[in-house]
Amino acid sequence: MSDLIAWGFLLYLASAFLSTLFSMSWRTSLYGEHENFVGLITVSAYVALFFGTRAFCKKPEECKTILIAAVLATAVLSLYGTVQSIGKDPFTWKRTADIGSSVTRIFGTMGHPNHLGAFLVMGLPILSFFRIEAWEKRFWPVFLILPVIEALASALVVFSYSRGAWAAMIGMAILTVILLAMTTSKKGIILCVLFPWIVGAGFGATTFSTVIMETSAPLPASVSESSDSELPVSAGPVDPDPIPPSTGAAPPLWERVKQMGPSALIHGTRWPIWTAAVNMFLDHPVLGVGLDCFRLAFEQYRPKNYWLLEWGGTPTHAHNEFLHLLATQGGIGALAALIMTAGIGITFIRLIKRKEINRSFAIAVFSGIVVFYIQNLFSFTVIGTGTLFVTFAAILSRLGESVPLRETRSNGPDAVPRL
Repeated sequence: MSDLIAWGFLLYLASAFLSTLFSMSWRTSLYGEHENFVGLITVSAYVALFFGTRAFCKKPEECKTILIAAVLATAVLSLYGTVQSIGKDPFTWKRTADIGSSVTRIFGTMGHPNHLGAFLVMGLPILSFFRIEAWEKRFWPVFLILPVIEALASALVVFSYSRGAWAAMIGMAILTVILLAMTTSKKGIILCVLFPWIVGAGFGATTFSTVIMETSAPLPASVSESSDSELPVSAGPVDPDPIPPSTGAAPPLWERVKQMGPSALIHGTRWPIWTAAVNMFLDHPVLGVGLDCFRLAFEQYRPKNYWLLEWGGTPTHAHNEFLHLLATQGGIGALAALIMTAGIGITFIRLIKRKEINRSFAIAVFSGIVVFYIQNLFSFTVIGTGTLFVTFAAILSRLGESVPLRETRSNGPDAVPRL
């Protein structure tokens, strides 16, 4: 097997096993930290999903069929998020992520707004691909529905107030434009792809950002006054950089945008968490402190400035997937991630060079993967985004396996079927 993506997943599983075996708490590494649950069992499930998806997608058409589930999930997420955003949520939620005392960030069905934004941005290029295909096949109901879902999803990305999702969406849009410009002679398709995203993002910035969502019950003072008030609906790691209550000088959306600068990053809580993660790796360079043991080890590395910012708060994750990987799985885990990433890049380059492959589909899948990487520079993986990434990686791996290294004629016996 010459597929670097598959080898990367296998090495990642081996790293997780060794990290669990020599962990500072093997039980925690096996089952996962109680507010994170990314232990060896979860990692094994990811790897099983990768090879299961890879085995299922024996034909190019099957690769597209399996992503219909992602389209439906994005649609449900967008519709429910829209209901929340207009204050019509039939449920009353506690432990929500609030901005000041007036705005509750939309979380949809993902438990936290950051994860909502990440999933929606990952799904946008797939929705766009199916929309363009519906146009080509004259399947008008799908063609009319999908752009509405894309616009709603883009608006909700804005209203999630997730800076990582914002950065991922901008990066994904730029990447999509560049790749489409390189691979298609129909330049109008670029505007067609971007139009619902631009409309939705503009609507979210001008309309949704002024809406006060009233779906959460009042929090106890001991919780609402702490920066840890940005708790997910389901217990889990929190966003460590909340927005202070607005003084009326600027809307909450603009306050959030200003926090995307380097100064806010350095003086916020993420920087000391990242510093602690690096120190964990330096002390445990081979296998790390143990799979999902970041919170247990953090006490030994807690910077003084983090205590001043967060008081007794202890993060379960480094809020940077690569640094978290270095801290908990050491150099072997990082090597696995690098091999996996190299395999994704090499496979994609091979795919877009082949005329026999539907390059628009390859671009959509690759864009979703890039979104995952950008988002995880400032956040972390949860089951919703992790399973979608693994599915994308498996599809790219299977498509790449069907591309011969030598040149073939499209009508020859070794020709690759067009997706």
